[in-house]
Amino acid sequence: MSHPNLGPEYFTLVSVCQYDGTQHVLGIFKDLDAVFHRLRGFPTSCGDEYRIECFHLSEAHIECTRADEVLDSRTKARAEFAEKDKAYQEYLDRNKRSEEKAIHEDIKIDKFHADLDRLDDEWET
Repeated sequence: MSHPNLGPEYFTLVSVCQYDGTQHVLGIFKDLDAVFHRLRGFPTSCGDEYRIECFHLSEAHIECTRADEVLDSRTKARAEFAEKDKAYQEYLDRNKRSEEKAIHEDIKIDKFHADLDRLDDEWET
C-alpha cells in the first residue's frame, strides 16, 4: 500500500451484472484469502465480472481529528487568499493609476506636438 495504515482493512466482493451493470455485494471479508475462497465456490461463465474493494474501518475520534484539521487548514487558506487578493487589488490600483498617468502624459505630449505642427504650418505660410 502507498498510504499509511489507517485501521483494519475489510474487503467486499461485488458482482456486476453483465446485462444492466447492476451491482450486488456478495460479502464483507476480513482478508483476501476469505474473498478468494468465496470466489472459488461460485459457478462462473464467460462475461462474469466481480470486483474486490478494500475499505478501512475508522473510528469517530479519528474522523473528528481529521475534520478539525481540515477545517483549520481551510481557515488558514482563506486568510492567505484574502491577503493575496488584497495585495493583488492594490497592485491593480497602482497599475491603473500609473496607466492613467501615462495616458494623461501621452495626451499632453500629443497636444504639444499638435501645437508644434500648427506653429510650423503658420511659420511656413
